[in-house]
Amino acid sequence: MATYEEISYKILKDKYVESWLKETNYSDQEAYEFIHYIVARFSGIKRNPNSFYVKSQLPKEYVSFDIETTGLSKNDEIIQIAAIHMKNGSMLSEFSQYVKPKTAELSVQISYITGITNENIKDAPYFEKVQNDFNSFIGNLPLIGHNATSFDLPFLKRQGFNVDSQFAIDTVYLAQSCKELNIDNCKLETLKNHYAIDELSHNALSDAKTTAKVYEYLRKGDYAPRSKPKTAYPKILKNKRFCYTGNFKNFSRQSLQESIENYGGIVTKSVSKKTDFLVTGQQIAKNLKDGVHSSSEIKCMELMKSGFSIEMITEDQFIAMINEKN
Repeated sequence: MATYEEISYKILKDKYVESWLKETNYSDQEAYEFIHYIVARFSGIKRNPNSFYVKSQLPKEYVSFDIETTGLSKNDEIIQIAAIHMKNGSMLSEFSQYVKPKTAELSVQISYITGITNENIKDAPYFEKVQNDFNSFIGNLPLIGHNATSFDLPFLKRQGFNVDSQFAIDTVYLAQSCKELNIDNCKLETLKNHYAIDELSHNALSDAKTTAKVYEYLRKGDYAPRSKPKTAYPKILKNKRFCYTGNFKNFSRQSLQESIENYGGIVTKSVSKKTDFLVTGQQIAKNLKDGVHSSSEIKCMELMKSGFSIEMITEDQFIAMINEKN
C-alpha cells in the first residue's frame, strides 16, 4: 500500500491539480501540506495528519481548551477539562470542571504536577455529565488546543466525545509552520516563555488561556520574543548558596532558580559543605535511593548530622523567607 507521501506527490504531479494550484498563492511546501492533509484526512487511516493552515483563514472566534488526566496511557482518565470562548482576541466566557474518574487512580505524582487532589474530584461528576456541559459550551465553534491532535482529542474520543465533526487547530503544528519563530521547540512552556505569558502550568484552565494567547500571537504573525518587565529586586539573599530538588507547585525549576538569583542568591547543581539552603519539593522520581529521599536530601541530612550549617527548607518556607525579608 502506498504511503501518504507517495500518494501526495503523485496527486501533485497530476496536470489538473498542478493547473489549479497555480491559481493559488501556495508555496510548494504549502501545496504539499494541503494535499497531504486531504490524503490523510479522508484515507480512513486512524493516524492524525499534520494540519494545514492558511494564516488568513485562521478563525478569530473559537474555543481554546485543555484537559488534565490521571496519566498518559489508554487506561487513564480525564480529571479536569477547561475551555475559554475567545473572539477577536478577547475572552468572552470560560468553562472549567473537575471530573471524577471511574477506575483510574490519582497518583501522588499527577496530583503534585497538576495541583488536583482527591478532595477536588471525589464529588465531581463523571465524564458523561461533563461532556454534555462541554458540548453546550463549545457549540459549533472551532477548537484550539496545544498538542490536541496527538493527546487531548484522542483522549476525549476514547471517553466517548465525538471529535470527528469538530474543526480543530493544533498550536503545535501551527507554531511549527511559522518558520520565522526562532525557538528551540514548540512545547507550550517554551512558547509561554518566548511570549512572556504569565500563567500557571499544568492546570487545564491556565493552559487553555496560555494556548489562546499563543494562538493570537501566531494568528497575527507576531513572532517577536517578549520579556517580562524588569524589577529591581532587593539582594536579600546575597552570597547565600542554594540547591533545590524535586518538583514545585508555585515554581518551575527554572523559575525557582531565577527567583533565587534575582534576590542575590547563588544556585549550585549539587549539595556541598558550602551550601546554605536546600529547597525541597515533591519527589516524584521512581529511582530514589531509599524510596523517599533524593540524593541531594540524603547528602544534606548527612552534612547537617555532621554539624555543618545547612538548612533544608520547603517551597513554602522559601516563599515565606522572601516575603519576610522583603
